[in-house]
Amino acid sequence: MRPTRTAVLLTAGLVTLLGVPAQAAAGTPATLYVNNVDANCSDAGAGAQTVPFCTVSAAARVVQPGQTVRIKAGRTYDEAVTVDRSGEPGRPITFVADPSPLVHQAEVSKGLAISGAGHVVVRELSTHGGVRVGRSADVELDRLTSARYGLDSVVVGEGSTDVRVTRSRLSGVRIEGGARGTVLSRNLIGGTTQAAVTVVDAPGTAVTNNTAGGYCAATVSVGGGSGGSAVFNVI
Repeated sequence: MRPTRTAVLLTAGLVTLLGVPAQAAAGTPATLYVNNVDANCSDAGAGAQTVPFCTVSAAARVVQPGQTVRIKAGRTYDEAVTVDRSGEPGRPITFVADPSPLVHQAEVSKGLAISGAGHVVVRELSTHGGVRVGRSADVELDRLTSARYGLDSVVVGEGSTDVRVTRSRLSGVRIEGGARGTVLSRNLIGGTTQAAVTVVDAPGTAVTNNTAGGYCAATVSVGGGSGGSAVFNVI
């Protein structure tokens, strides 16, 4: 019996609905790899584990929602990295160190900027160039190490919303420029000539369960248009 026109259209619709996305998903790896000492690394490749990217920046230029960029730990990547691509709700883009048994962080020596992006996770990276978040939303910075003598190591501003900085070792954090809903939690923050934590014109900031220390300035300073902010359980 010949299939009816309705059956043919229904079958075609199911192929379009089920087959094409499945093929596309199969062609998009869930994980990208970066390893600058791998002899096979190439920024012109696809970031596969057998042919990883040489730089973090190369991965940042192509990462898609739901993908994780695994950066070989124990390596120094002599670059400044800008993340300006966004994930999606429930499908963030993630940058994380790919650890060995002895080393858990990867170093991006010249700094990290998250600019105009949303739904981004960065975990277990270190930098001496500082971390800046601007015009971004739903950003998680977790288990970072960032130290800049006499300068803030993390700056959140330019109207960013819902930025969370957790479980990190930092030298000075500044929340400014209309940033809203920033959370600093379970960090070790040391100040030098400036406050360990400065909040100015950043409403709804929460500073909680941190250990902070300063020498020549207030350890925690909240001012300007920072209504609805809270500081509690800080040593």
